[in-house]
Amino acid sequence: MISDSAWLCGPARRRWRVLLGGVLLLVAAAASAAPRVLILHSFGRDFGPFYFFSAELQAELLRISPRPFELVEASLETALFGESAEHEPTLNYLNAIHAERPVDLLVPVGGPAVRFVQRFRDRLLPGVPVLYAAVERRLLGPAELPEGDRALPIVLDLKGTLDALLALLPRTRQLFVVIGSSPIERFWLAEIERELVPLRGRLTLSSSADLSFEEMLARAARLGPETAILYTVFLLDRSGVPYTQERALSRLAQVASAPIFGLFDYQLGKGVVGGRLLSIEELGQKTASTLVEMLAGSAPPGGSIPAVTPGTPVFDWRELGRWGIRESDLPTGSEIRFRRPGLWETYRRWILAGLVLVIVEAILIALLVTNLVTRRRAERRLRESEERLEMATADLGLWEWRVASGDVWGSDHWHRMFGFSGVEPPKLNQVLARITPADRPGVRAALEKSLAGSSEYRGEFRVELPDGTRRWLSARGRPQPAAVPGGRMLGATVDITEQREAQESARTLSRRLIQTQEQERARVARDLHDDVTQRLARLAIDAARLEQAVPDGEPRETARGLQSGLVHLCEDVHALSYQLHPSMVDDLGLAEALRVECERLPRQGVEPPELRLRDLPPKIPSDVALCLFRVAQEALRNAVRHAGGSRVSLALAGVDGGLQLVVQDAGPGFDPSAQGRPPTLGLASMRERVGLLGGELEVDSAPGQGTTILAWIPLEAVPS
Repeated sequence: MISDSAWLCGPARRRWRVLLGGVLLLVAAAASAAPRVLILHSFGRDFGPFYFFSAELQAELLRISPRPFELVEASLETALFGESAEHEPTLNYLNAIHAERPVDLLVPVGGPAVRFVQRFRDRLLPGVPVLYAAVERRLLGPAELPEGDRALPIVLDLKGTLDALLALLPRTRQLFVVIGSSPIERFWLAEIERELVPLRGRLTLSSSADLSFEEMLARAARLGPETAILYTVFLLDRSGVPYTQERALSRLAQVASAPIFGLFDYQLGKGVVGGRLLSIEELGQKTASTLVEMLAGSAPPGGSIPAVTPGTPVFDWRELGRWGIRESDLPTGSEIRFRRPGLWETYRRWILAGLVLVIVEAILIALLVTNLVTRRRAERRLRESEERLEMATADLGLWEWRVASGDVWGSDHWHRMFGFSGVEPPKLNQVLARITPADRPGVRAALEKSLAGSSEYRGEFRVELPDGTRRWLSARGRPQPAAVPGGRMLGATVDITEQREAQESARTLSRRLIQTQEQERARVARDLHDDVTQRLARLAIDAARLEQAVPDGEPRETARGLQSGLVHLCEDVHALSYQLHPSMVDDLGLAEALRVECERLPRQGVEPPELRLRDLPPKIPSDVALCLFRVAQEALRNAVRHAGGSRVSLALAGVDGGLQLVVQDAGPGFDPSAQGRPPTLGLASMRERVGLLGGELEVDSAPGQGTTILAWIPLEAVPS
């Protein structure tokens, strides 16, 4: 078996933007003749250490790639079962899916994938160059590669790891190797045993290869005082359960009774003590650069690139303290990470700020005592203060309205907001003329109300500049009646166009999500109604025939029960199809659909609701009808669930140029404003649907007084 996933990679600056960058480059890669790269994983990209290698590789490709390209990933799942697994279907599948769109480069990752490609080199994607990546040198195969192929091996220094372990813990007599039971893991267990031959008299080895995951944890929790743990990889336990990423390491670190040593740098900080660890980041960077060079045709002739070897010794300060390992015993030049900061590191900013404050105060006292502050310095400070004020208000348009004269003074930025270029201050009527006609009455009324009540003015409105540009502005002001004759108002204006556009984009996205949800519901409902219910009905008919064919007694009773169960199952599937997508809203209209929904409630043990219809328009837009039906459906469902057998009423009427839906029940009610009350998904969905259509939704409820849900949606002009 294999699994595929496709990504498009291009340049980017930060690793956390890998997914976003790939999505943004999807269109560009699809429109151009982008080269295709097939990444063939040994066990799947979610298995450690390949999960971390895949992340580093994609992040580096996004950073250095000069052009977009298509990155296709496949997993050689049969690698967990060894060389005896049947690979012929996998080989045929890979050749088949890439026949029409050939790949430009094949990148097997890990030992099993490399062996698979080398074994079928002449039959797997013939003519495509190969980059063997993240493969240990012992698993690479022939020293000479075919022309055009390259290899980037790694070296796991098992002997060096064991020597470093004994140097730090010289009293160690037993080594517990945490490793899985897959064929590749058993290969590495044999390599570790071979490296231990010179230390046989000093060190005894045991492993978890024949243990389940829980048995491994139990063994690690009761190890003796002269024992150390070597964590390699844990892909598959004895029971055949796979373990992705580093789940086994995190659980092991919680229960281990002995220090843990590892082989890769990403394990640092997850429970291992440290040592000369192989850098997955360096491996990902070298692989990415080699991949780009091969696609560009600038790589040297085929052959192995210098192997990635373990780097400078690095240790976890917390694990050293946990197991009593002194820093003086570490190798020369070792790097220590996760050290807890001392007093200076913790309070350095405060100490420096205090020193700066003391120095500034001393300077000010000296200046006051010596009386050397001159007029020039005062003028300079005043000028600097004005510059700082201008910087602080760079995004604000400051204004002053003198009510008696009608003049409006504004800062330069305010003039640019409204498109004024003259020197003379504009009049209030000129300012209002720049506001769109739809918003102008509201702004004028809010200003008059603010002056009359000496209250703060707030408003948001649209302006149309002379060049045709439209912007959203937000203004605040406060009257100063005693400042000048006739009074004045001081305020500030800020441009909120980007915020409004972002809100509109979010609203558009929500609308599309709801539309997609309804379309998917309709598809599932249609499949249930047209396919599943038909088949169930046919089975019910066959069961009825079987009942007539079998003799009386227990066989006929069994057949009768089977036929009855199939009939009920068919009814349940039909009801589920109706709940997913009530096609009656489209076929018969909103009013008839609500009537049918009310008639369905008695089937749930509830008295049918009272339905009132008044002043309905002859035609209701489909999106408004579906929205109000979903609100009614959710409200009735909540009434059945929480109101018990209490009376429920439903009313739909045309009100204020829109449609108003009211659902009332006499149930126990609740307090909508109660602190700590978790928001319900149904209520949030109703608010979202109504808000997307420009409507309003109110919930009126109190303990013991029932619940009323009111939804109003404006109607656009529709032909009658």
